[in-house]
Amino acid sequence: MAKLDDLDRLNNGSVDSNLVFKNAVLGRALGYIIMMYYRSKFLTDGSKRNQSISTVTRGSTVKTHDWRGPMLFMKNIGPASDMERFGDMTLSDLRDIVDWLCQYTGEGSNKSVEWKNNAVMLRDDNDLSVNPSTAPIKTHGVRLNCLGDQTISKLPQSTSVSIPPRHPIQNNNTATCAIATLIGLPLRVWRYRPNKAWAKNGPSDAYANPAVGLLSLSLDINHHDDWLKTPTAWQDTGSVLVVRADGKPLLPEHLEALCFWIENHVFHALAKIAEEDKVTENWKKKREVALREVVRKEKFEEVWVGFVNAKVHRGESIWKEVSNPYDTKLRNGT
Repeated sequence: MAKLDDLDRLNNGSVDSNLVFKNAVLGRALGYIIMMYYRSKFLTDGSKRNQSISTVTRGSTVKTHDWRGPMLFMKNIGPASDMERFGDMTLSDLRDIVDWLCQYTGEGSNKSVEWKNNAVMLRDDNDLSVNPSTAPIKTHGVRLNCLGDQTISKLPQSTSVSIPPRHPIQNNNTATCAIATLIGLPLRVWRYRPNKAWAKNGPSDAYANPAVGLLSLSLDINHHDDWLKTPTAWQDTGSVLVVRADGKPLLPEHLEALCFWIENHVFHALAKIAEEDKVTENWKKKREVALREVVRKEKFEEVWVGFVNAKVHRGESIWKEVSNPYDTKLRNGT
């Protein structure tokens, strides 16, 4: 177990730190401070890349900082005037750390604190609002509810949501979906705060959201073993909001059909290629070709037509009124 006295030895005698007090992804204060320690000159002292950090931040939508060498995270639970009162870290704290690392670029972002009169002054440098002059008009998105909200809060799997122009999902730090982007349906994903009814004492799978797992599958051909896996940063996300990055309306039916296509067509086709390329040297080339052949707008449109017809045939008449995702018309025609 690391101790404060070990920091100088751990970091070659020169220590820098960042203090994290807020999860900007979830838009909430932590209620305590996570203290992060690392070598002051890790970029120039020969330190090797921290593979653990690289793994948990893979899938981030921004180019994250090149963290190198050992790092130590500690949870301070005391008041601002007492920076040496620590508590045990939990998996929830790990989520906050990963979210912070996924947004930190090393270019002045996420500077969370300043010192004044020997005390920590919390400062909000992660304003989640957007410039009203560049904000899109009001549109429609979809809330995808996690298992906790579905089973305990009794919410449906998905619901349509009206999105105001200044909603934090318009911020560039929200996640994007590679598969949807390739077929001309650019999406952004933003996490809701967990419901207090199940956040701490709910079942172990309360945060699970299978739909998010499908939407965020990695298509990174440069990392052989990560292909078609959900990045760590987007596992067990809880409930999320999904919108079109181009500002056009998105309906729950659009996402239902998209997830069906990804799970039953895209994943199986690409997984077969991944299984075959384990014994070939040109696996990157094979995956590039497979992506061009499998993840195509025309392929999804074919499945969309069949999916809608099957729904109507089963008596779900509401699907007769649902527009093609590329037509982007709401049910009332607006």
